[in-house]
Amino acid sequence: DAYLAGRLMTGSSPETSTNTEAKPSKPKPHAAWPVATAALLLLLWLAFDLDYSTRPHRGIGPEPLPALWVLDGAHPKPWQFITYAFVHCFRWHLNSNMMALAPAALLVEWRMGSWRTVALFFVLSVMVSAGFHLIDPRDLYGASGVVAGFMSMSAMLWLFAHEKPGSLRAIPPLLACAYFAWSELWPAFHGHPNPGWKAHLMGALSGIALGLA
Repeated sequence: DAYLAGRLMTGSSPETSTNTEAKPSKPKPHAAWPVATAALLLLLWLAFDLDYSTRPHRGIGPEPLPALWVLDGAHPKPWQFITYAFVHCFRWHLNSNMMALAPAALLVEWRMGSWRTVALFFVLSVMVSAGFHLIDPRDLYGASGVVAGFMSMSAMLWLFAHEKPGSLRAIPPLLACAYFAWSELWPAFHGHPNPGWKAHLMGALSGIALGLA
């Protein structure tokens, strides 16, 4: 009776009272199928096959690469800040990048969704090429800088995924460390530093910055 009287005095009733309890946050959406990862890998493969089958006798690099799509270090064209990532010197150059990109892109796509993963590829392409162009006047081609960005991005996304078990969150950072040890430390240890280390550095820094954003 006292409770009801108090409700009547304040002009409210138990049935119409507002629930002020915080609602539990919904889990972040994730990709059910890795369509973006598969599409990016297929696009890289098709771009290489199309380029390799029509490659002219004159071009840039160890093999005659298409000068129209490689990032020109002296006078870059706007589209070259993206197209360079789809140009690879030879089949192993492409395959090594695709093998490293696949697990990192899968981890990113699981956390961010398909469309954001595709957008991330192109954003990283621009960030890597722009940063590289500022510190190195050489031409640039290949997706390894973008791969480095995906590696560090996946590490940052999963490192702070508090809803996941700690053992699961440790996999992407360990994968990223293994990649950078294989691509950078191993060649340097044998006296042959990776010639693309500046692009890889730009990619790693870009991925960390985007992961923290």
